[in-house]
Amino acid sequence: MKCAIVTLEKNDGKNTSFWDKIKPKRNKISYTEVICATHPICIYTIGCSVGEACEYSEKKINSVIDKCVRSLEKNGIESVYLTDEVLDFFPCEKFFRHFKVPTGTRLFNLLLRDVVLWCANQKGIDISSSSAAIWHSRFDEYSYKSIERLSTEFKYLTLCTNDADEAVKYADRLYADMGLSAKVSKNSSELNLFDIVVTFDKTPNPVLNEQAVIIDESGQYAFRCKNTIEFSLPFGLNVLMDYFGICHQRCVEFLFDCCDVNIARTDNIYTELENIGCKFKKVLYKPHKNLDKP
Repeated sequence: MKCAIVTLEKNDGKNTSFWDKIKPKRNKISYTEVICATHPICIYTIGCSVGEACEYSEKKINSVIDKCVRSLEKNGIESVYLTDEVLDFFPCEKFFRHFKVPTGTRLFNLLLRDVVLWCANQKGIDISSSSAAIWHSRFDEYSYKSIERLSTEFKYLTLCTNDADEAVKYADRLYADMGLSAKVSKNSSELNLFDIVVTFDKTPNPVLNEQAVIIDESGQYAFRCKNTIEFSLPFGLNVLMDYFGICHQRCVEFLFDCCDVNIARTDNIYTELENIGCKFKKVLYKPHKNLDKP
């Protein structure tokens, strides 16, 4: 798959001459070769710095994005990684409409068990004897698969939801498939009673026990930054760290696109990670970014 990174100029104009400041800014396209990638990665640099982007009008911003999208389409790009600076100062809706934009959600879901175990270990919580709850406003196959991955770690589990009838079906299925006894609750305020809480979307009552392990897959929990997995990268991919900052789940999903790995069909995520030299490192909390799907 042909992939591109969209970034901003690093120079904020502090050491720029007068003539450099007044001459028209131009967008730049370059390519970089990295190990495992099936094609060179396109680096599209928008011709402005962070400071200049802050002063752009809405009309100017739309013009910049339109030009970027047209150029990437012309170059056959299919998947786009947006750097944090681009997400901070430009709308991303048009990128979603024209390209695949990795969000890291699917990879986070596949590694949810590891995230819970890592966070519990940091707080000294034994999850085999702890109380745990999972919130989803309406449980579906996506959240069920995640619960399946966690089922071997818990003896008892509470499914908190707005749709109790649907949740009961999934609770019965969990018992039949995994032998896990799951209680169902419609009272979201109960979430603050548990040692471990996993939320898949926004809760009606967002007040949780801050001493608990809180895994917010939705990025909608207002009192925390977003859960972020940090990965280590092999030496051959270090050239990308200038754009990634740290290698988190969104970066790895993008690398999977670069290497033509279909994560939806992945049976063993660790094998795929090893194939590109990435390893689960730790869980961080990063500020929310403007990466909601339109």
